[in-house]
Amino acid sequence: MKICFLSAGTFTHIQPYIDYFKEQGHEVHFIALSPSPERNVPVHNAWEGKEYDVREKSNKYKYIKAAFRARKIIKGLQPDIIHAHYVTSGGLAAYIIHHPHTIVTAHGSDINASVKSPVWRFLLKRILGRAAAINVVSRELYDKVLQLGIPAHKLHNFNVGINYETFFQHHASHAAPYTLKMVCNRRFEPVYDHMTILKALVLLKEKNVPFEMHFVGGGPLQEAAEKFVQENGLDKYVTFYGQVQNSVQPGVFEKCNIYIYRPLYQTVPA
Repeated sequence: MKICFLSAGTFTHIQPYIDYFKEQGHEVHFIALSPSPERNVPVHNAWEGKEYDVREKSNKYKYIKAAFRARKIIKGLQPDIIHAHYVTSGGLAAYIIHHPHTIVTAHGSDINASVKSPVWRFLLKRILGRAAAINVVSRELYDKVLQLGIPAHKLHNFNVGINYETFFQHHASHAAPYTLKMVCNRRFEPVYDHMTILKALVLLKEKNVPFEMHFVGGGPLQEAAEKFVQENGLDKYVTFYGQVQNSVQPGVFEKCNIYIYRPLYQTVPA
């Protein structure tokens, strides 16, 4: 099956979806509505002109221009499925493209913030109403989309994040002497600012605080993080696992007693 993923080029959550469907043997393409880093599948740039930061409000209109270019790309690729991410950007572009087999995934603020606006509330109903299927990542989002009048049979709630119940069932014991055993599974990308965590580890080392740090996940900044660890003598405290399957992660979690979540405050604002 040929699948085209559609989102802003720097949308952080897109890569795990790309990885999963590529590993399942599908032909996967990524259509970037704004400048994108290199990925492990063909990247088709729908944006034009100079590189720009999609988070700037002055650049919002470029989504519309990119959507029309994406429509031409789609016509050439002829995918079986379009999977658009983030309703107010990828979803809006998918609405313009109007492919009959379109899936739209809502991630949070694209629904939570936009439903407060009469204009966006109207657009959300149109975008989600046209989609063949809608994926939400929480029960809260599921309920809010239902309140927009979207039929329940089109809604699918798949949370691809952390199952906290699983984590707490497998955390390491707190037996003395207590050691900080920390895990972070955010991708090594600028938005997650791993360097702040690494600098904090240097302080723990200087203060002789017993600790272990486990990093799960890959990304473009992993090499820089590994170099920092080596240069600051943190090798024996820090473990890099790279990209691993979700089913493997609980095995890392059970070694740890602290989960570090680096919040994503703003990815692709509405």
